[in-house]
Amino acid sequence: MKEKQKNLKELPSINEFINSEEFKNTFSHLPLKLQKHSARKILELVREQILCIGDTPQCIKDVLCKKMQWFSQKWKDFNYSPVVNGTGVLLHTNLGRALLPGPLWEKAKPFFESYCDLELDIETGKRGERHRYVEEILCALFHCEDALVVNNNAASVLVALNTLAQEKEVIVSRGELVEIGGSFRIPDVMKASGVLLKEVGTTNKTKISDYEKAIHSNTALLLKVHQSNFKQSGFTHSVSLESLVALGKSKNIPVMFNLGSGQVVSYREEPTVEQCLQTGVDIISLSGDKLLGGPQAGILLGSIKVISQMKKNPLVRALRMDKIGLFILGEFLKLYCEDDFQEKIPTLKMLCETGFQTKEKIERFLKMISSPPVIPRSHLSSRKCPRSESGAGSALSGIQSCDFKIIETKAQGGGGSLPDENIESFGLMFFHPKLKALDLAKFFRNKTPSILGRIIQNHFVLDFKTIQEKDFEVIKNVFSKL
Repeated sequence: MKEKQKNLKELPSINEFINSEEFKNTFSHLPLKLQKHSARKILELVREQILCIGDTPQCIKDVLCKKMQWFSQKWKDFNYSPVVNGTGVLLHTNLGRALLPGPLWEKAKPFFESYCDLELDIETGKRGERHRYVEEILCALFHCEDALVVNNNAASVLVALNTLAQEKEVIVSRGELVEIGGSFRIPDVMKASGVLLKEVGTTNKTKISDYEKAIHSNTALLLKVHQSNFKQSGFTHSVSLESLVALGKSKNIPVMFNLGSGQVVSYREEPTVEQCLQTGVDIISLSGDKLLGGPQAGILLGSIKVISQMKKNPLVRALRMDKIGLFILGEFLKLYCEDDFQEKIPTLKMLCETGFQTKEKIERFLKMISSPPVIPRSHLSSRKCPRSESGAGSALSGIQSCDFKIIETKAQGGGGSLPDENIESFGLMFFHPKLKALDLAKFFRNKTPSILGRIIQNHFVLDFKTIQEKDFEVIKNVFSKL
């Protein structure tokens, strides 16, 4: 320990470090405040390393140099960056979920540079309502009485529960007390909203009689939560939304359905927004950036009586969307009113893309990166490792040592949607004589922009379900460096 303490004295002071030639050469491009911050962080990291492993004075100098280079690169990379998604997960939460149509950004550009009539009624010159346009579009699109938007679906659930049932009981099935990404649980949201959770039924079976028996004078709301990120099978039973709505009307208790994903068109087994509203449910909540395919938002749809109460809740101001988000959401929702909306909304386009179309996309990419001889189609679709046959499928021009083949894959919805539903897709599997799957994954991931893939059967795979045509040039450039 004495030796470690002695080595700590070899560390320079902040001022000495900042004024050293090495530091100036590395961090001269940064403002002084960020230079000082970097110096403190680097010295802290090296100090911790000395205390852990007791580096010698010479090693300390080497470590300082390495930490400077690492921290300098960190500042260069400091911000969110575009990535190429070859994971096959359409709504990848870590990658920002839904892709937005490019033309929306061109329309939004003036809002970055100008003032706007966000809360101004141009006609009267008085204060206006910031959500007015988006809510009008939502009512027209889903044929509901009223609507409200906040910054995400967890916020919409929080606002609804707090408004309708603060300090009162909310009845929910035990089989619907779900946990979504990041250890975020429905019971925790309910607790934060100030309501009393009343669980009914069992994990696998809940009946309408369970709700009936639990209702008493302090019951304020019946809550149904869509099992958006898991499925139950076997000896199970759940109460339909229609049955719960009928019970709520007979007892004069409002019913809320946390739909979550928010599918508008029925491509998969998920219920659509309009189907849910047609049951007569008082309020439903959904995410803007899941199966709806739009920007992050929490959307509440339902009756004027219920929504108008929520609009008066102070939480709405705390959880509101900014002007850019509202504008993008409004313009995005308008796309659903157009005949070709499935082609204009990337999430829907990927969902509708057949496996055959995905495979054709790969073949277009291979044609782009290859020159004669053309890769035989029989090899492209082969499920056998091309290296064990004739090496066909090897890329030309710079990556002759890397073979690949087209394989069938199963893409996923992601983002807590479409649980257990495999979406037909195809991917490009790589075979490299020196690099293993994890090495290849790291190689692609560490490029700019990063290219992310999957590991399937101990091989690195780029799933083309989530790769866009505009990504082809980026991937081609990385191929040439393999």
